[in-house]
Amino acid sequence: MNTPDRKQLMHQASEGSSEAMIQLGKMLENEDLIVAKQWYQKATETGSIYAMRRLGLLAMSENDLEEAKKWFRTAAEEGDLNSMSNLGIVLKNIGETDQAENWYKIAAVQGYAQAMINLAALCFDTNRNDEGIAWLQKAADAGEPSAYLYLGDRKVEEGDYAASRKYFQKAYDEGLFEGLVSIGQTYIAEKNFSEAELFYRENLEKGGTGFVLNLSHVLISLGKTEDAITLLKHYASEGMIKAMYNLGVIYHEAGDLQRASDWYVKSGDLGYAPAYHNLGLILEDSSKYKAIEIYRKSFENGVLQSSINLGLLLEELGKSDEALEIYKSAAEQGFKPAIEALVEVLDEEGEETLAEEWRRKLDPVHNH
Repeated sequence: MNTPDRKQLMHQASEGSSEAMIQLGKMLENEDLIVAKQWYQKATETGSIYAMRRLGLLAMSENDLEEAKKWFRTAAEEGDLNSMSNLGIVLKNIGETDQAENWYKIAAVQGYAQAMINLAALCFDTNRNDEGIAWLQKAADAGEPSAYLYLGDRKVEEGDYAASRKYFQKAYDEGLFEGLVSIGQTYIAEKNFSEAELFYRENLEKGGTGFVLNLSHVLISLGKTEDAITLLKHYASEGMIKAMYNLGVIYHEAGDLQRASDWYVKSGDLGYAPAYHNLGLILEDSSKYKAIEIYRKSFENGVLQSSINLGLLLEELGKSDEALEIYKSAAEQGFKPAIEALVEVLDEEGEETLAEEWRRKLDPVHNH
């Protein structure tokens, strides 16, 4: 069946078709969100629950919680279970916890599993753990596999790793890969590295990069560093960038700086910027100018920590103005250590007003 084009939809919408209005809204969301919302608004006037819910979700994504509350409430009062649950989320976020719980319960008792999960979280927040667990179990019984993940997390918090693994296995059996990931994490959390090695070897091909790296860490914890290196070299030869980086880390920690540098360069040149930061740490002792070049590359590729190392080296070389610009760039991205460094430099240069402006950003709550 062919999808109507925009002209056809406009015609159908003008004749009162709510479905056409919704299709226009979907079509326009990535082009002109204001117009998309206008079509959804028109669809709500025909009673479209979907349009009400969509307007609520768009408002929530824009952090306009009052607008989100309005639309979710409108849809919830029409009986939409999804909107009841979302209304609960909004109400909780604006501090109306009792009302949030009421809406969660209305949806939950009608079998809406996500509302059960949200209600469980609220119960845990208010120290009603048994009630929360009961709601999670109901959500699992209602066919929501993510409930098993939350039940497993609760058991991890209690230190009952064996019980947690049963829940995580159920989540995995229901199609959630995160369940398998969590099983491996429980072995590491309880420092059962022998079982962890068996688990990761058995599931290595299922887990991709994450499982390879976790197995390498487990092997190192078992004193099998050479096995870890062999494993990582195999996957590095297949192009796994983080395997290259981790080889750099292993050699770096062992004091083999040449091999560490080689692996950092390989992974950095393939786009993993943290490798450049570590390479900069090595180069500082032999060539500050090369270290500056590498730290700059790391920082420009998103490693904010490199701004500190780069700034300090620039200051050492008497390039305070350049250091100031680096700190400022990182500070504008909200990196707290850079703000602190920027304040210190501004204080030293007698720029008290600017220093105070940035100092306020370190503790905005107490600086109104």
